[in-house]
Amino acid sequence: MKKLLLIIALTIVSTLLTSVAYAQTNGDASAARPKQEQLIGEVTAIDASSQVTIKTDAGKTVSFNTGDQTAYLRIAPGEKSLSNAAKITRADVKVGDRVWIRGTGADGQATPARQVIIISKEALAQRDTRNQDDWRTRGINGRITAINPQTKEITIAARSRQGLDTIVINASGSSVHLFRYAPDSLRREDAQPSSFATLKVGDQLRALGDKSSDGTHFTPEEIIAGSFTRVNGTITGVDTAKGEVTIKDDQSGKSFVVAVSKNSTLHRLPADFVERMTKLREEAQQRRAAGGTGAQNNGQPGEARNQRTSGNQERTGSNQGENGGARGGGPGGGRGFQQLFEGMPAITVADLKKGDGVMINGTPSASDPSHITAITLTAGDAAIVKRLQQFQGRPGGQRNMSPGLPGDVVGGGTGGQPERP
Repeated sequence: MKKLLLIIALTIVSTLLTSVAYAQTNGDASAARPKQEQLIGEVTAIDASSQVTIKTDAGKTVSFNTGDQTAYLRIAPGEKSLSNAAKITRADVKVGDRVWIRGTGADGQATPARQVIIISKEALAQRDTRNQDDWRTRGINGRITAINPQTKEITIAARSRQGLDTIVINASGSSVHLFRYAPDSLRREDAQPSSFATLKVGDQLRALGDKSSDGTHFTPEEIIAGSFTRVNGTITGVDTAKGEVTIKDDQSGKSFVVAVSKNSTLHRLPADFVERMTKLREEAQQRRAAGGTGAQNNGQPGEARNQRTSGNQERTGSNQGENGGARGGGPGGGRGFQQLFEGMPAITVADLKKGDGVMINGTPSASDPSHITAITLTAGDAAIVKRLQQFQGRPGGQRNMSPGLPGDVVGGGTGGQPERP
């Protein structure tokens, strides 16, 4: 009997030891297995060996390894799956391509990537051109003045050369796509799917679709809306750790806390900025006096729009983006002035200081209007910012100019933005 009990005890101990050893072995293997990461960004460098460097959408620069087992695929802009992907080679990957890296080690430094999926920069450029033309000819924009939840009709006030037009948008169609701008971005790719219930009177709205013959009604395919605010003032505090600045509004005397996020755009005005704007305005006036074209609005005949586009490209030397267009009003149109803003030196919160003058475009907090998330923040010597504000208010000045914001949203203009694969 004692011998039988001993055999049973030894069997139990052996089983337990085997289980522990198995668990330890599997645990070690799991720990040794590198974590698989995914990276999305833009190709910035390709070396002669096996390394590719990208700038991720989070702003990090990452180099990742490739190998014989890495699969290279190319998809068209807007594709949602790999079913139509074309097989390519590493030689087909170019600087400027949008890229999605799958199956690489943490931060791209360990295991060679399993898949490299790209959208070529040429395809993106062609897509952007098509989008620009589509929005230019079939887009409208304005401020929501009324909402009918029963009929799902939205009434907007849209700028025209005659003043403000009233347009009724019927959003009842099942195929209408609604989006809301991100708090810190006007990029279409950052907009979040939304619903009719989120729309509010006072929102700025852009819509793509078809106008009625008399121009008073609109059938949309896509609607993007958001709430925006502008504040001009003086910085009274900077919190670099939180990424926040406190400003005092020059007109109301109220204080605002402005949060700066990864998508916010910060620029500093050069000392000669107002002079450069004045020169640009004078040149535009001279061109118009000589028979050139001025700013036009959506809804103009195709020939006039083509003249506008040609004139703007001649003035600024670059194509307009999906959100752009010379809609700003005033001599020369918004795009020429806007390009001056886009060419200003980029800065960070750490570059801001008390006493700086600032012009801020952003999204107010729904719960506390004194808190704003910056979309664009333009800083400079207080005297220069004040002169710029005076320039905007003078007869013939660029009243609707809004650095960094699309003309069809709140009066400025921006170029097109890349799309995530």
